[in-house]
Amino acid sequence: MSNRKSMRLVAAAMALALFAAACGDDSGDGSTPPDDAPDAGESTSSSTTAPPDDGASTPDTTITLTDAGRGVTAEAITIGFTAVDFDALIEDLGVDTGIAGSEPAVEAIAAWYNENGGVLGRSLDVVFEAFLPVGAVEADEVCVRLTEDVEAFAVLGGFVGPGAEEVNPCIPVLHETVLVGATPSAEQLATAGGLWVTPSMSLDRRLPEFAQLLADSGELENLGPIMLVGASGGDTETLEALAVAFRDAGAEVPVVATFSTTGDQLAAEADARIFIERARSEGVSTVFMIGDARFGQIAFFESAPELTYLLPIQENLAEWLSENPEGLSPDTRVLTSTVGSNQADPDIEACRTVVEEAIGVEILPPEELAEGELNYWAGMEGACRTFAVFTQIAEAAGPDLTNETWIAALSEMTDISVPGLESVSIGPDKYDLNDGLELVEYDYDSLEFVPA
Repeated sequence: MSNRKSMRLVAAAMALALFAAACGDDSGDGSTPPDDAPDAGESTSSSTTAPPDDGASTPDTTITLTDAGRGVTAEAITIGFTAVDFDALIEDLGVDTGIAGSEPAVEAIAAWYNENGGVLGRSLDVVFEAFLPVGAVEADEVCVRLTEDVEAFAVLGGFVGPGAEEVNPCIPVLHETVLVGATPSAEQLATAGGLWVTPSMSLDRRLPEFAQLLADSGELENLGPIMLVGASGGDTETLEALAVAFRDAGAEVPVVATFSTTGDQLAAEADARIFIERARSEGVSTVFMIGDARFGQIAFFESAPELTYLLPIQENLAEWLSENPEGLSPDTRVLTSTVGSNQADPDIEACRTVVEEAIGVEILPPEELAEGELNYWAGMEGACRTFAVFTQIAEAAGPDLTNETWIAALSEMTDISVPGLESVSIGPDKYDLNDGLELVEYDYDSLEFVPA
């Protein structure tokens, strides 16, 4: 397979990652302010989860707002918003994901918040930055611009893609700037100390939760012995923890292995041949694969179509919705998990209405799009969720918005809502919000992930 084809696969796989979900126990549908929300004109730190249909409460004019610190003046909060540059994907890499850029949705939702009082009276001044989701160069440049040049109080969205996602700690750790988004590890969240919050579920929780989901659904007993495979040696510790989780759930795990390299096609294929022989000699019938080992994955599909494959994160398989992955046989079974999305959530509907009115385009869920129609849903949903999370925490931090009051607010918050997610929670040291996963199976003929 050519390097260009590989780049295309990698880039397209990241296309939906910016709006992948988060965790927790949702205290309500989030469509409007809570029943006990104060009337307009009252000072409030209650949640504004998404543009509610009936407007937002207006902050008390007696609140004294001052220049609280970097990125926060008496009038405004400066926010960076990062998103995949889908135009550059087409122009530079020849990759057309069919997904529209996020900037119009970001601008529309930010404008809605500002029209309805912003955050306790401060408007949201948003600086939008797009990046290529391949490599670290552009992500590094965006991080520096937003944290050093713009001096944003917070960055929403974060970075996705091989190399780019490794830059995320640049924002909350290196530059001590709030980050809302991306998919951090538990260690990264701990290191950021509350400055990194994500609507999604951390990888450390998601992988064992997927194992438990398989057990709870009854699928695990049908999978037989499982081989765990990581994309690189850096996955070893995660795989060891996963092996424990699977064994505790009652599965056999006779083989744990990692690829020696992910970027060298010949080396990955050689590793895959060895792993497949080991799998067959040990009676393995299922392969659980983590990380971005695309060359190895193709080699497995082509050489061992009889095996069942567990690829735990459906959001990383976005390109499968437009074409079957290379090497996959129609008869090969692939199971994965999705955070799901309640597309009928009133908060999502409210965001959808706001963005539709701003850009003059009907926004349809991806499965309802006709061939050739642009997917505006991705940008709308991602912006809706990250703005909702940011504004709830910022309001809870009060009129003196700083890193310290942000962290203090997080330590005291007991509930939060995320548009489109039905199971989310927050608490001391719990900064990845999504708690809900669904088990789905790939349907080769319809190019869909269907409930398993």
